[in-house]
Amino acid sequence: LWGRQPIPREPIKARDLYVVLDVSRSMLCEDAPPNRLARAKADLEALAEELDRRGGWRIGLIVFADRAAVLCPPTFDIKHFQEVLREADLDTLRLRSGTLASDRGTNLSAALARIRSVLSKANRQGEAFADVLLVSDGGDEVDSATRDAAEALSAAGVRIFCVGLGDPRRASPIPLTDQSGKKQWLTHRGETVLVRLEPETLRELARLTSGAYVAAETLPLPTARVVDLLTSAPRRELDLIGAGSEPIPRYRWFVFPALLLLVVESWVSKSARTTRGREISSVGRSPWLVRIIGPSRKHLAFSESSKPQAKGR
Repeated sequence: LWGRQPIPREPIKARDLYVVLDVSRSMLCEDAPPNRLARAKADLEALAEELDRRGGWRIGLIVFADRAAVLCPPTFDIKHFQEVLREADLDTLRLRSGTLASDRGTNLSAALARIRSVLSKANRQGEAFADVLLVSDGGDEVDSATRDAAEALSAAGVRIFCVGLGDPRRASPIPLTDQSGKKQWLTHRGETVLVRLEPETLRELARLTSGAYVAAETLPLPTARVVDLLTSAPRRELDLIGAGSEPIPRYRWFVFPALLLLVVESWVSKSARTTRGREISSVGRSPWLVRIIGPSRKHLAFSESSKPQAKGR
């Protein structure tokens, strides 16, 4: 095999889903065990598998905290999306170059600006045929920049479905690990920082974009409800012809020469066996071989016994 050829695919109806995941330090709170971020990742993996089973979905991943970055563009490869999702955290975000940053811990406006940037590059026909699933514990406010970004997304046909994680009634400390591996709590000016789920901002973003707010809080994400919400929107036809490639099979080029060589080898072997058989047969009937070898032992014994015995004196 050498060379590659495009894989022909029929156009399909599909819609894009941008998962926007909050990876700020507050997502490490343990009120949604084992913590908010780990719970969100497990729920999103299960959601991706369900959407893949139903078909017609491309899923991408954007993470944000004080900045935002695209970790995985929309793809049909759910396994790749899940692999990137497992590695998503605050350190991964800050290692990415070209991220949108601010001085705030949880910057929703940076996340929405990143979504707009991605959609403007991917879509040039007006309606985006995309939705956003924003998973966060809130904590930011809907300022003018955030409101303008949400309204622009809504005008492009993008709905924002917000999932709230964390306990809205009881605040929790943020765990950290020091260099020795010992668990500590995040402090500010000598006081332990306590945070709780603040759903007001998430509800407002969902309202501005005709989306919905899902209060997961400290429980697993209701996957079936989220899937029902997502599948209610129209999809666009994606032309995937030539989107993939595969190796070009060239084994046919070698089949006929190989068969020909097998026939020749069989014929030569048969001819050689026949020739050797004839030679052995002819040697067995040749009188000169008897003269060379001489009489057999049995014949000599018979000849000796047939001689007259000498009489005794």
